[in-house]
Amino acid sequence: MRRRRIFERTRWTHGLAVAAGSFLLVGHVGLAQKPSADKSTEALGRSQKQFAEGKAHLERGDYESAERCFREVITIRTEALGPGHAATLAARDSLANALFYHNKLTEAEAEYRTLVEQYVRSHGANHTNTLNGRNSLAATLAALGKDDEAGAECRAVLKIQEQLLGAEHADTLATRTSMALVLSKRGRNAEAQAELKSVVQIQERVLGPEHLTTLRSRHGLANLLAKQGHNAEATTEYRAILEIYQRTLEPNEPDTLLVLDCLVLSLAKQGKTQDAREFARQAYTGSLKRFGISHAETRSRMKVYDQLLSQEK
Repeated sequence: MRRRRIFERTRWTHGLAVAAGSFLLVGHVGLAQKPSADKSTEALGRSQKQFAEGKAHLERGDYESAERCFREVITIRTEALGPGHAATLAARDSLANALFYHNKLTEAEAEYRTLVEQYVRSHGANHTNTLNGRNSLAATLAALGKDDEAGAECRAVLKIQEQLLGAEHADTLATRTSMALVLSKRGRNAEAQAELKSVVQIQERVLGPEHLTTLRSRHGLANLLAKQGHNAEATTEYRAILEIYQRTLEPNEPDTLLVLDCLVLSLAKQGKTQDAREFARQAYTGSLKRFGISHAETRSRMKVYDQLLSQEK
């Protein structure tokens, strides 16, 4: 399931950058209402629409269409505004995200590196956007198996964040989550579990036990339990998270579908085929409604459901 192996979307997103990019773009267009700038203004207006379309494609899981939209937006905004403008960087960040989720990890790494370089030039090495970009780069490096580089990046970012933002800031905790992922990939599961458990405890106190970020971290912790063979404990966690998701999120949200996938696997490993089959059915039908029959995630969930059905015969 792509990068969603352990920590679905404790997302290392740059929401501030995206919001700032949209605001500054609107401001630029408003100031550029001159005859000599008509073409540029028209192109920027078109890029806003394409950017919104790209975000919608990304949300639906249509990563190929999202990538195409974001590349066109970057071309327009780079020419009209420059490569370091907030609106251009917002589009580049979204492109890197689309590449990541589409499992084009090498391309995603290159985009994140470019993004970080631009952030350093325009914002400085210690700016929040720069650090968040480095965090996204670390997650990509980890997904590529470049664990040493990923770990070094996480440690460097974490040191700055703890000094500037504090130990309980959301960005600091996100980097600690990334660090736990790196530790787990190195086989240091006990350390990863302790790190993530500490993060969850802080998030439950600061954000609340039903905050989406807290629940995503709990999901990561449950995955670590499952990875170590503690499937009964993991199942209990998955069920608790699923209950909150189904109560607080819209139907068929990606987070809900992901925890269903993990619950199916955990139950199957315990020989609880009937329960696994029911949750697999929920995951498949939910994916079908969310993404459509042709989407890779839907086909994957259909395959799992069919396999469990075949064991019934």
